[in-house]
Amino acid sequence: MCSFLMVERMVIESLEKKPRSLEQLMDDTGLDYELAKAVLFELTSEGYIYFKKGVYVLNREKIVNNSTDNSLARQEEIDEIFSSFARQDKKEQETFLKVDKIYLDDDETKLLWAMLKGIESYISNIRQDRKRHPINEKTSKKKVIFLGVSPYENLVKETLRAV
Repeated sequence: MCSFLMVERMVIESLEKKPRSLEQLMDDTGLDYELAKAVLFELTSEGYIYFKKGVYVLNREKIVNNSTDNSLARQEEIDEIFSSFARQDKKEQETFLKVDKIYLDDDETKLLWAMLKGIESYISNIRQDRKRHPINEKTSKKKVIFLGVSPYENLVKETLRAV
């Protein structure tokens, strides 16, 4: 199985919507010329995309066979995104990261889960609405959202297991 760098995933996500020229891809992803060309070259040489009639096209069969849906690739994606997120300048208005450790009783835990499910439902509804009423969205302007909760002891155990 293959895993992709974040910048490669961004290009793949852009091409999942439709085939694009280099200029269209740069506009959609926000990548500069040199980086876009380098990523396109790498993905083309590996057979994940191909160039046809002036546009780059996703090789969907190869992407499905080497999908980022596999658990190791998904874990690498989460690690890369979270590391980038944590290093990012939090002074930007569009960036928010809050990590908290707090004891919750059973009722508080149920309420938290209900709120998380509400956020998940909100995001799902937006996604469904976009299918019915597509908008001209740029891949680079997507929001990355983290939702998660775990017992502290489980995280510690996982960290120790990984060592």
